[in-house]
Amino acid sequence: MACKWAFYRFFLTLKAARRTTLNVGVIEGATASGTAALFDIARRTARDEMNFDQGEPATQVPATAISPLAWRQLWMVWALSAMARTRAMNTSFCSKCRAALLARLIEEFPNMKSHILKWKHGKTAPFLHAFDDNAPTQLDILIPEQQKRQMVGDFYIIPGGERFQEQQAEWEIAAQSPFVVLANHTFTHAGATSAAQLEPELARCSDAIRALTPAQKWPRILGFGRPGGVPWTISDEENDRLLNQFHLAQRPRFRNPHKPEKSTAQTTTELLAIVDEALRDGEVGQIGFHGVGGDWLLTPLECFHALLDKLEAHREEIWFTDAASWHKYQTERDAAKLKILQEDEQQIRLQLCCETDSIFYDLPLSVEIEVPQNWTKCVVRQGASEFGGVAQKGTLRLEMSPVPGEFVLTPAI
Repeated sequence: MACKWAFYRFFLTLKAARRTTLNVGVIEGATASGTAALFDIARRTARDEMNFDQGEPATQVPATAISPLAWRQLWMVWALSAMARTRAMNTSFCSKCRAALLARLIEEFPNMKSHILKWKHGKTAPFLHAFDDNAPTQLDILIPEQQKRQMVGDFYIIPGGERFQEQQAEWEIAAQSPFVVLANHTFTHAGATSAAQLEPELARCSDAIRALTPAQKWPRILGFGRPGGVPWTISDEENDRLLNQFHLAQRPRFRNPHKPEKSTAQTTTELLAIVDEALRDGEVGQIGFHGVGGDWLLTPLECFHALLDKLEAHREEIWFTDAASWHKYQTERDAAKLKILQEDEQQIRLQLCCETDSIFYDLPLSVEIEVPQNWTKCVVRQGASEFGGVAQKGTLRLEMSPVPGEFVLTPAI
């Protein structure tokens, strides 16, 4: 009950701070005040469970003694800071709340000083562009814009369709761009009423993508987008089995905050709201397109440009990626654990445990490690590999291969 009231106090304090000002100091003060009771409860739980002297003040119980239950309570506060996203609270405010809370948690718990970042490069949220059905305007308008802005796009192609075959030579050229990621949309866009129908559709589309991208590794995970407007009565179990068989990652569901019943967005207001929602929630955002400035199910060109301008303005916060990379990072992150084995002024030895198959799940994980303040440059050894890193304000950020094993950090001489 006390924990419940601590959560409630935390939330009300944040709302009060929002009504008063967006001053960072006030936000930090609100966060510290709101979490103080929670830390006290957590330490009391640890004292009771670990049989510490009942006469000993709860504040003297070391943070490392806090139980898993109390840890869950603490992370619920983190969730509360994300929940502070009502219409009365803007994205900037929520971001500052989460940053202040994380700083407090790191201060309290040393073992949080080395951790795998939620998203690649420590970005606030990943963002995906999904372009379906190889519409001609994608070659004429979208890909040049994506390349100019250096934003990745998923292109869900239909290699067995007449339209693709007429423009296959152009798609072969486009596929060489690092900002064009070809994804599986089935071979003919005919739908799936049985596993026997879907299996060759998936296989032939993946084979076509392999042929269009000979320089890229194979086998590899590809993004998958279920075609719309056609029969799809195959069971979820059979669908998932076939996606796993062909190493296909289901793209995330489309969300339109303004019109939840719609899976796409065509107006500027709807498009920008999807970006705001992703940044506010710290979760993946995705927008689906067919034609832009022409073709079918079109999005007006001015709306598309407004979206790109919005994304550009938040480039420092957004991880522009594709469906396969989003899936790989999230899967690796959730299956990985980082443990400090040794820590002193001479070296830091850590162990990375990762349960994913490194043949397919090969996207490096972004890791942050706190090092001594005088370690401005570091040497990192992971297996037979050795590379350097630069620490800033006692924090080293690394890109680690998701391969189980130990790695050692030492200061550069």
